Amino acid sequence: MKIKSWTKLKFGKKGKSISERIRSNKQYEVEAVVGKRITIEGKIEYLLKWKNYSNKSNTWEPSENLNCTKLIRNYEMNVLKKNEEHDKQIVYIAEETDVYICSS
Repeated sequence: MKIKSWTKLKFGKKGKSISERIRSNKQYEVEAVVGKRITIEGKIEYLLKWKNYSNKSNTWEPSENLNCTKLIRNYEMNVLKKNEEHDKQIVYIAEETDVYICSS
């Protein structure tokens, strides 16, 4: 999956900004979506793992700049599954707890 446009972010501590890398006409491919956040302004950003780069190069990108809908969908489905599994565990634990009635 290729990304449509870029914001000025840094790759790692000593890396070139994305805009500097774009000037070299090099293509960057998203390997995976590894996180999601909502900014104070209410915009959704995804943390992207770039193909052929280490996790130190992961960057937060606004959703409107992305053209990797399949990877985003996979990420969202995995989060949903994890939440459902967590909810099942909570229900299971709640069913097995002892209830004590206290009277004074």
